[in-house]
Amino acid sequence: KKDKRLQHIPIISLVDSLEDIVCQSDMIVSENVSDLEFLYQIKTLIKMKLIDDELKKEKIMLELKVKDRTIELEKKEERFRNMFDNMKSAVAIYKTSDSGKTFFFNGWNKRAKEMENIDVNDLLGKKLEEVFPFAIESGFIDYIRKVWETGESIQVPDFYYTSEDEKTSGWRSNFLYKNFVTNEVVSIYDDITKSKEAQESVKVSEFRLNRAELSSGSGNWELHLGNGIITASEGAQKLYGIYQSTMTYETIKKFVLTEYRPYMDEAMKNLIQNDKPYDVYFKIKNAETNQIIDIHSNAFYDKEKKIIFGIIQDVSVRKKSEAELDQTISLLKATLESTADGILVVDNNAKVVQYNKKFIEMWNLPDGLIDERDDNKVLSFGTEQLKDPMEFKNKVMELYSNPEKTSFDVLEFADGRFFERYSIPQKINDKTVGRVWSFRDITERKKAEDELIIAKEKAEESNILKTEFLSSMTHEIRTPMNSILGFSSQINKDTPPNKLIDYVKIIRSSGELLINIIDDILDLSKLQSGVFK
Repeated sequence: KKDKRLQHIPIISLVDSLEDIVCQSDMIVSENVSDLEFLYQIKTLIKMKLIDDELKKEKIMLELKVKDRTIELEKKEERFRNMFDNMKSAVAIYKTSDSGKTFFFNGWNKRAKEMENIDVNDLLGKKLEEVFPFAIESGFIDYIRKVWETGESIQVPDFYYTSEDEKTSGWRSNFLYKNFVTNEVVSIYDDITKSKEAQESVKVSEFRLNRAELSSGSGNWELHLGNGIITASEGAQKLYGIYQSTMTYETIKKFVLTEYRPYMDEAMKNLIQNDKPYDVYFKIKNAETNQIIDIHSNAFYDKEKKIIFGIIQDVSVRKKSEAELDQTISLLKATLESTADGILVVDNNAKVVQYNKKFIEMWNLPDGLIDERDDNKVLSFGTEQLKDPMEFKNKVMELYSNPEKTSFDVLEFADGRFFERYSIPQKINDKTVGRVWSFRDITERKKAEDELIIAKEKAEESNILKTEFLSSMTHEIRTPMNSILGFSSQINKDTPPNKLIDYVKIIRSSGELLINIIDDILDLSKLQSGVFK
């Protein structure tokens, strides 16, 4: 009141409430202000102060919220930018300023830069067709315009792209959608060249598989247990003569010969319930040709998908070949058992692969020894029976060391028996896979040969004696014959009687001597022939 400098400075006493303020105006303000007016002014000032404080607090809180929201938005923007830049797919953003007539680049992530080899700064603000002229030719810009106009997302059909400099090319898969907040069109696209190549490779593989199935008489099938539907490949359809890709299990069973159906059902049940291998042989009647076909089928069960995956193959030719092979083997076995020789066949691993009963009999092998299929044990047992075991064993080792060598020799046993041993390599397609041993008992033949040698020696000795005898007899015969012939030539009509009588006596004497010699020869001949008595 007295100090002019303080007249306009409000003096406020802090109290619990406005109603508790009690003061007298004459103490602090001019005389012309009533107490009530003064109180009203004070209360008004306090309210204004409180409101101002609240507004400041609200402002501070709002500023804090704005700051927090800004930070949060910045973080989200940073996350979005990181996500945008690090997406596996390429992303391009297009905007328009003329109601969709022209589109400009407004965004480009790292993957797009890598794929197209274009930096984002080189294309921002540029027209789409300036960067990618193909966009108009291929109609790609029309898809962008349609998305911008309708707001509907579009999966653009896959297309093959080649840049103008031909440095970048490949298949593209492109998805377009509209960002309604920014009124932009976003393109998310990928280079699907490898995928396309893989798809093409799969198609080629499927084609080759179908061709292989058709040419080899095989096929594959899937049985979905949920609905009992079988999906069959072309090869499987051809085998059954039913040309439809899907059919029921019961339909398939109708073409299986009646006697095989229970067997096939049991195998299928064991596969599903007991996880036992499905490996069955059965016969079917082809629906198209009525031909009976031998089938072999394998399958496995996917429990999670409840699908059985299987393959089938026409084994008619193989079955026929097996039957013919069985017949051939039976004939060979019969031939092997009917031969007089003992036969043993050993592979390159010293394992006995074939033999006949004659071999066991000839070598007196004990029961069970040959069943072990161990050639070393058979060899050891046989060696003990021979007169010269080491020579026998060495010969065997020599032949095993020279698989291509052929051998023939004679074995002499300690008990006096003799075997011919003949050995040749066993070959399959000109490849040596083992050795064949053939043994023939020649004991009786050997005895006969020995006797023949003795007889031959005796005959040769007898021939020598005959030769000497004939030489001597020739001289003995010639002497009387010469006398007979000589004196006979002297006899004629002029021969004196006394001389004639002497000549006749000499001739007669020589003739009697000759007869005696001839009789001796005849007696000797009869003696040799066994008719002399």
